[in-house]
Amino acid sequence: MTFGKVPVTSYAATLQSINTDLVKSVEALRRDLRHLTSSIDRAEERKGHLQAQIAELQGELHATDASLQSMHAARERIEASLSQSERTYQQIVQSSQQLLDQLQRDADAFSPPPPHHD
Repeated sequence: MTFGKVPVTSYAATLQSINTDLVKSVEALRRDLRHLTSSIDRAEERKGHLQAQIAELQGELHATDASLQSMHAARERIEASLSQSERTYQQIVQSSQQLLDQLQRDADAFSPPPPHHD
């Protein structure tokens, strides 16, 4: 049998060759799709692990920030208390020195004169 001047067997052979190439191409695409899907699944799993780690680290960061704020506030209160204590102690030392100076002046003023040896 012939179509025009080309025998049907020639068309059949060409069609068979095209069909074989088409099947190979489809199989190659399916293989590529399986590999790509597998890669996507691994990447999605990794992404999930990373997001979980980020959430955990954000929780730790939040807790650390809260702790630091508390520690900074405590340090400021202690520094203020120390500063006030040092000022007050310095005032006590100055008052004590003034009292001592006054007592020594009073003692000198009221002490009997030394005896004269004639």
